[in-house]
Amino acid sequence: MIDRRLKKYRLFLLSMLVATGFAMFFVYKYYVIDTVPDKILLRRGQEEKITFQVPVTATMAMPDSSYLETPIATSVSIVPGEASSYTMDLKYMGIIPLKSVNLNVVSGQEIAISGIPVGIYVRTSGVLVIDTGSYVNLFEEEVAPSEDILQPGDNILKVDGIEVAGKRQFVNMIENADGDEMVLTILRNGEESEVKVTPCQNEEGIYKIGVWVRDSAQGIGTLSYITKDGEFAALGHGVNDADIGSLIQLKKGSVYETNILGIRKADDSHPGELTGVMTFDSSDYVGKIEENTSKGIFGTLSESYMETERGKEFLGDCVFYPVALKQEVERGPAQIYCCIEEASAFYDIMIDDVIYNPSEANRGIMLTITDPQLLMTTGGIVQGMSGSPIVQNGKVVGVVTHVLVKDSTRGYGIFIEEMLGH
Repeated sequence: MIDRRLKKYRLFLLSMLVATGFAMFFVYKYYVIDTVPDKILLRRGQEEKITFQVPVTATMAMPDSSYLETPIATSVSIVPGEASSYTMDLKYMGIIPLKSVNLNVVSGQEIAISGIPVGIYVRTSGVLVIDTGSYVNLFEEEVAPSEDILQPGDNILKVDGIEVAGKRQFVNMIENADGDEMVLTILRNGEESEVKVTPCQNEEGIYKIGVWVRDSAQGIGTLSYITKDGEFAALGHGVNDADIGSLIQLKKGSVYETNILGIRKADDSHPGELTGVMTFDSSDYVGKIEENTSKGIFGTLSESYMETERGKEFLGDCVFYPVALKQEVERGPAQIYCCIEEASAFYDIMIDDVIYNPSEANRGIMLTITDPQLLMTTGGIVQGMSGSPIVQNGKVVGVVTHVLVKDSTRGYGIFIEEMLGH
């Protein structure tokens, strides 16, 4: 009888231990990992309050090599000093280590929101490989010279040491190689390497290597903001190749003014789209794209554009807003600033969730379009609205980046601090 009771007691203790373990995992995963950013920006000389969902102690290494430890609490107030960064270690109930948070000190910043549609044109570094394939040679045999050598997403930078300037030049290099082995310098996953390919004649006697390439991409997006230094940002996500989805390695790029000709309204089965025309005229040139990143495209306004009547009018209408840090973004009402008619205007949205540590940087804000006029006109978020600034409580908190395919009224945004710190 005693042995049976002892076994039940041990089973009970084991069950409690397992339950406690699951509870601690839940606390760690949800209340700390998901609700506390890995990196927090603080404004110099300004008190910032950081809240937690569980009682913790926070230990910070100070510039003089001392340590500051807070009592067990669910929030901590910090006034950053002269140091540019701190590390804050969190412990649950002051005992169990949870995570380390990087605290970076920044100065307050203001940016001018734009919301105007722009035409975007980018050239790749070298040529971008879209796919490889086979063809029939002079002897009616199927050949595939590039198979297992080149991959979709490779950038071909050089042929036999000569830089590749574009698709037409690359094709000419292959056709004029007379079947000799070619050494291709490629960029794959951020690393350069060399591969060898031997062209083979097709049925018409033209040398080919069985590869499809592209050297440029273009589309319509929204100019997000302009800084006081004349720098701009757009999209909130990178320019990806339409076929393979990979980020285009930028050689050069430009932004042009564009006129929206029509709106294809979104429905349950198809995403909507802003349709417009890019002329690539010098009079429409807005600025140079200098970076194409997963957090948006970034560049500098053209001095000639800023001196035109349209440029002066646009810049003269710009209103500068303070930037919100991600811990200041709240669930609740907000607005997006975009142009779907004659001029940019504010439209109501609801911020449904704030994800501090998203799997993708440009999906930190979940939002729903609530403005009746915007819903009637576009059906929700449509292609071309990526980059529309999000404003809440008088501050810029982010920009629109994605739409949910099955519900065009809902989508994602990126925190503005992520774009500013790209």
